[in-house]
Amino acid sequence: MKRRVSALVTLCLIFCLSVSPLRSSGSADKIGAVNLQKAILNTTVGKEAIAELEKKYQPLQQELQEKQRQVNDLRDRVLKQFSGLTEGNRRRLSRELDQKQSALNHATQEAQSNFAKERDESLSRIGAELLKLIAEYAQENGYSLVFASDRVPVYYAAKEAQLTGEIIKRYQNQLAAGFLAETLSWKPGSVVAEIGAGDGGLTLAAAARVGPTGRVYTTELDPERLAQLRSLAARQKVQNITVVKAGIEETNLPRECCDSIFMRGVYHHVTQPEKEDASLFQSLKPGGRLAIIDFPPTNETTERESIAGVPKNRGGHGIPKQLLVNELTGAGFRLFPTSVKWRGNDYCVIVQRP
Repeated sequence: MKRRVSALVTLCLIFCLSVSPLRSSGSADKIGAVNLQKAILNTTVGKEAIAELEKKYQPLQQELQEKQRQVNDLRDRVLKQFSGLTEGNRRRLSRELDQKQSALNHATQEAQSNFAKERDESLSRIGAELLKLIAEYAQENGYSLVFASDRVPVYYAAKEAQLTGEIIKRYQNQLAAGFLAETLSWKPGSVVAEIGAGDGGLTLAAAARVGPTGRVYTTELDPERLAQLRSLAARQKVQNITVVKAGIEETNLPRECCDSIFMRGVYHHVTQPEKEDASLFQSLKPGGRLAIIDFPPTNETTERESIAGVPKNRGGHGIPKQLLVNELTGAGFRLFPTSVKWRGNDYCVIVQRP
């Protein structure tokens, strides 16, 4: 069944972003393009919404396919016996065949219509959330106009004008921050830390969650990444982010500074897990929680992904969940009793310092 985003959402995109007042401190003279359909379908919630809907309609689809097979079988039998049938039987079987095919066509159209309605309702909700993020991004980065490239022909667009990837990333970071805020009990004034912050997108989302009275420590090893994190915090005028140069074996965070710490897609790169886990333990306040988001190992490891010094027991690029749990509990953490489900193929382990 064809997947498409309702035209209403796309038209709202063009309208909202061309008339929204810009709050950027710089001049707003840039134009950007977003493929809204691609953005929606490439978010984890978009993929899950489609997968759940297809699963829901799969039994009906199989039922309709079986009915079509029966109609085809009946048609084949009628054609084979046609010359030997009386005129009355020919009319009767032809009428029966037409009725069955007509009923099947009606049922198929109804199923497709219901599927499309549910799909558009679900994806339109995601689209509405993305519209807000696109407007925020445009205002923060000096865009005077952002248009829907899946609706308006684009003959040329510079790389910096193609914003779809940035919007997907920002949406994913906000989803992740919302999940972590609930799981780790963030509130205004909480002190949290991200270990291995990368481009800082999740750090920014966390900073918004803990508010101006809170604090987010954000760490990286690479000097260039550290400079980017400092620049990002300054550019976004966020006052509650502290950038820290991480050590190879330690967080370099103040002792017992954090209510919670989180790592996303980083732990499987750690070369000295015992020392890193001990440092994480010391950086948390008593009762503080640690969330580690990672993924099971894959058999194929590219040269780029291969990290020198990573323990051989990982079994590939990634780390088995149970091995991670064993390492953390061995460091003195207590496994958080609530089962936590992360989106996609990743998993999330929550532990607590006693």
